[in-house]
Amino acid sequence: SYLYGTYTGSDVGSIKLPTRGYGYSTKLSEISLRGEYFLLGGPYDPNASAHSLYVFGGFGVILSNSLSTGESPQPPSIYKHAATTPDFPVGFGYQYEVSENFLLGAEFGEHYALGDYVDGFKPLKGNYANDVLTHFALTFTFKLYKGRSY
Repeated sequence: SYLYGTYTGSDVGSIKLPTRGYGYSTKLSEISLRGEYFLLGGPYDPNASAHSLYVFGGFGVILSNSLSTGESPQPPSIYKHAATTPDFPVGFGYQYEVSENFLLGAEFGEHYALGDYVDGFKPLKGNYANDVLTHFALTFTFKLYKGRSY
């Protein structure tokens, strides 16, 4: 799967340290390989329902590009514009079969990054936790094959 997103954040009002108090805007892309398990419906449901509910999990890579939007962090060495980090996307979704090859849906997921540079900053003190991103997406699926209908 492919995911593209833009998000902004701020560290303003946190612990008053010279390495804190910054703001950022990040554009990121995620390319992942994931598996889906259908809880309801799906391509192999004997009841052939147009509705399906699934959970997913996988492994991917996040490519991020961040810009500082607030005060410049001090020292500037904690700021990194571009980063690439592996991640684990997990979540759940819903799909509705509009036609044999076209599905619309929505999904909610979290992406557990194995790095702390996704937002562009690496804290020198305090929180050294890896970044976690959350998404809500409207999905569009076009099946390239004529297979069993949902």
